Amino acid sequence: MEIKEENLHSRIQKKASRYKVSVNELKSMIVKFYFIYNSSSFSSEQNQQKTSLINLVNLNQDDKQILLSLEKLRVLEKKLPVWVFEQIKNIIKTINEVNILSLIQDKTRLTGQYFTNRILVKKVYDLLDILSNNSKKTKTVIDISSGIGDFLYPAFEKQEIMPYSVEVDPFIYEFQVFKLFFMLQDNRKRKLLPLISKYGDSILGYDERIIKQMSERKNTTFLKLLAILREKRREVIFGKKEISFQDIKECLTKRDEISKKYPSLSKFSFFVDLPEIFFDESLSLQKKFFDFVIGNPPWIEYKKINNRYKEFLKREPYKNRIFGKYNFALPFLIIAESLSKEKVGLILPSGIITDTYGKKWRKHLKDNRYDVEIYTDLDYSFKDVSNEFFLLSMDLKNESNYIKFHKRKDNHEHKIDYSFIFPPLFLFSNFSSESQKEISTILNNYPKLKEHSFIRRGLTITKRYKEKYIKKKKYSNEIKSVEIVRHNIFSNNYKEGVINFEVFPGKEKIIYDRKVLGAPGDHQIFEKPKIVRRNRGKKYFIGLDLEGYYVNDIFDIIIPDEQIDLYGLFGYLSSSFVQFIVESFIVRDITSNLFREIPIPFPSSDIWVTMKEITKNWIKSDRDFNQAVIFRKRIDKKVTNYFKLSQNLTKECFEKTSMYWFE
Repeated sequence: MEIKEENLHSRIQKKASRYKVSVNELKSMIVKFYFIYNSSSFSSEQNQQKTSLINLVNLNQDDKQILLSLEKLRVLEKKLPVWVFEQIKNIIKTINEVNILSLIQDKTRLTGQYFTNRILVKKVYDLLDILSNNSKKTKTVIDISSGIGDFLYPAFEKQEIMPYSVEVDPFIYEFQVFKLFFMLQDNRKRKLLPLISKYGDSILGYDERIIKQMSERKNTTFLKLLAILREKRREVIFGKKEISFQDIKECLTKRDEISKKYPSLSKFSFFVDLPEIFFDESLSLQKKFFDFVIGNPPWIEYKKINNRYKEFLKREPYKNRIFGKYNFALPFLIIAESLSKEKVGLILPSGIITDTYGKKWRKHLKDNRYDVEIYTDLDYSFKDVSNEFFLLSMDLKNESNYIKFHKRKDNHEHKIDYSFIFPPLFLFSNFSSESQKEISTILNNYPKLKEHSFIRRGLTITKRYKEKYIKKKKYSNEIKSVEIVRHNIFSNNYKEGVINFEVFPGKEKIIYDRKVLGAPGDHQIFEKPKIVRRNRGKKYFIGLDLEGYYVNDIFDIIIPDEQIDLYGLFGYLSSSFVQFIVESFIVRDITSNLFREIPIPFPSSDIWVTMKEITKNWIKSDRDFNQAVIFRKRIDKKVTNYFKLSQNLTKECFEKTSMYWFE
């Protein structure tokens, strides 16, 4: 009978005090004892009153030393009464690996660690073709946020592949290496665990300033020690002779020597801890490092990222590939690309390919034209995780003209031409190549909204209600403070407002909005008629100021070009085509700067006169659902004819944008 997780936590708290050990020590003991007890090496014969975990495992002295070198919390040799271990054994009999993970990492969602199922792992291995290594040279693969080691088990079982791992959580690290130690059939790789499975921080550990420090320390003890360490590790890891713990110890001792002489290098560093990968015999930096980089890095939202990381990520290679409030998985993707000389296979949050924070990385991808495959809408899930995710495969050795995009629902491969990934957001547009070419032509050959309109960001109000909004005026250092109120606060029967098109993925609402915030704006601006666009989360609003009654709280578009009528522009911005452009090329969570990039018909075109008439007729109508549909269809027809849109693109515009009434 399995024990409930909440009861397990409670029992551990109580027993730690009774055993006179810390809670963390007891957790570490349970992790290690679990794998010892469930292995063929477990020995229960104890004739003394006190014993230790290391005495409960029936291994030769070399293997015991390997185990001792793997632990981060030193508990294997901790002597306790035999009855303590009997009680711990009774706990272990009632739990499984899931319970243990809950015990040692009970804040999974905060740390962003979601452990990957075997089906996804196999998918990554198949995509990267990792296990079909027929060359004489040993291939290397690394997981830079290895968790419990799910991604590395297949590589450990393949003789021609040398797996490496890095894990920052000490409990999870111990779980990984102790499980591997007692599970692996390959005795050589089991002995290599202290050298190839590292405890450390991959982000802070990939600091290229180390290389600069090395160049400043030429002919120093540091370089001599590093050269010895590199050669010894290369000999032990990639050599053919049988490994003893003495070989492992020599490598560990040399690394400790560097730490003692150079304290700034005491923590994990890719360059110092894995020198056989990063340097040649002359200690010159290799151009690329591991053959494959795989894994499922932590998904942590920006506000939960430690400030130390945020500062660190302002330098190369990160600063030119991250933007805004990024997910913590993005820096891991950047490291993965930097480390790999062949292929990268990662499970990542979908925001990297859909949200603004990933735009610099998407531009980087377009610039390099890697052979990329993306799998979305996968038929797998992570427990207690609502985030959408995707599987990324990148072949860094081969270029391609397009990204291969797979959606389970479509059940086919869709190609996204790199030439049709446009600034400013470099989104991956999920529609036909023919439509992409048409859109590309329009984007390149027609003016942008910003070229014929002034877009003012800020709080504005119509002149008519300006006085009612100014509750107080205070002057301090020439700064005016004004209280903001709701514009319908003065009358329950207030009937004026704004007609809005609210656009968001796949749907559109028409709203007569009476409940918006407002505050006084510049008197020379708020008096002018304008089109407004307001942001509400991931919703996109286009509104028309009706006869000076509108209050707007994001920004407004003021048309200085007399050839473009305000009503005509409102009609155009309300079209299916513009919605399609916004969702597919610009962004769903649109901001004023991006909104400026929308292509528009030439100001001299007669289309503006027609769209003005269509819009005014709609405003004079009851503006119910049927009238809205008629309005949209008439606008769509004019836009389709003007741009000479093909039937395929027109169909895609209508199918991928829809409209419904919201009272």
